[in-house]
Amino acid sequence: MNTAQVLNHLPAFDFSDEYNIAPLPLHVMAVDTHKCVFCGEAPIWNTYEEYEDHFWKYEYEGERYHRPDDREEWEVVTATCTAS
Repeated sequence: MNTAQVLNHLPAFDFSDEYNIAPLPLHVMAVDTHKCVFCGEAPIWNTYEEYEDHFWKYEYEGERYHRPDDREEWEVVTATCTAS
């Protein structure tokens, strides 16, 4: 089995000004596996609402500044591929 990661050579999108996230290319999802063909990542949640529900149930620790990502940042992070 080949475990070498294939680099994603698509152009990187620069989100750093607004979200302080490194420039990364988008995932390229395989139709049959629903995983990125470059990094192998698959979505954990199907919707932002599922992510937010999980955050409040299992990740929130009671601190007033501990909040889930907003919808736009969540979409940016889940859309980008780290195999670059």
